[in-house]
Amino acid sequence: MVKTKKRLETLRNEVEKAFSEDFMQPQVYKTTWIQFDDDDGTNFVQAEYYEPADDHTEKSTLRGYYGARLSAAGYMDCTDWSVFKTEREALEYLLETYAS
Repeated sequence: MVKTKKRLETLRNEVEKAFSEDFMQPQVYKTTWIQFDDDDGTNFVQAEYYEPADDHTEKSTLRGYYGARLSAAGYMDCTDWSVFKTEREALEYLLETYAS
């Protein structure tokens, strides 16, 4: 357990360092997510912000999952949320997808 926590802390530090100079900063939140399909494909939104629409299909609730994205504080610029079962998966996704 201690080794796992240490590895997770190392991964958090890697993400912080990888994006330290970037305009878009990583966000990782553990919460309840709503996953739904619409004309744009599969989407994720935090449950408290979900508003049903006629074109939403295949809705499911993911409790205690981690959402990851990049966002520019104070601006509306952000990537879409991607949702993962563990924080480790979310952090690895950010590094593999967006870190240069």
